[in-house]
Amino acid sequence: HFTLRSSEPVRVMAWAPGHAVREAGPWTSAPAELRLDALKQTTPAAGAPLQPVTLLLRIVDQDGAPIPEALLLVRSAAHPEDAPWFAFAAADGRARCGVEAGELSVEVYAPNRTPRKPWLLGSRLLSATSEEIAWSVAVASLTLEGLPAMEPVELSREAEACDLITSSEQGEAAWAFLPPGAWAMSTASGKQSVELQPGALRMRWKPD
Repeated sequence: HFTLRSSEPVRVMAWAPGHAVREAGPWTSAPAELRLDALKQTTPAAGAPLQPVTLLLRIVDQDGAPIPEALLLVRSAAHPEDAPWFAFAAADGRARCGVEAGELSVEVYAPNRTPRKPWLLGSRLLSATSEEIAWSVAVASLTLEGLPAMEPVELSREAEACDLITSSEQGEAAWAFLPPGAWAMSTASGKQSVELQPGALRMRWKPD
């Protein structure tokens, strides 16, 4: 059980061992319960005991700056249907994840976001070694100015709603650690699209 108070609609991400990551919302009031779907578990073959190892990663952006709180989901490449291991990057971008030896499929998602395709910063196949693996991913940031003050602004990608925030009293809305590519911002007064490149962008609100 948990209690959360917010003046704005919220999304919830939940996870439990052996279950899929679940996202729900946005909610203005929480439902009574949130059900998680159990994942299929693979039984190791006889004579093939598990070999636990530690995967060491450092997640940085295109300029070498760390990406704190980035979410990493790690799966066995041989059994991608199994429940993933997961870890969060520390303030210096470093993440440690206990995994099994072998080839691994690793995905990194934007900080404080759910593991959905619009928030995917990168994916690759890796094998855990004793050495730290540096991983550079491209990220963008966006500041939208000239909005009506204190107005809800929805951020979407490929027609999928991804975030909902309220503009500031100065009429600005900002997002950091966005995957580059096509995004759209919508308010009650219209919609505007942008193709984000790696780096920072500040632009004025001009509905399409």
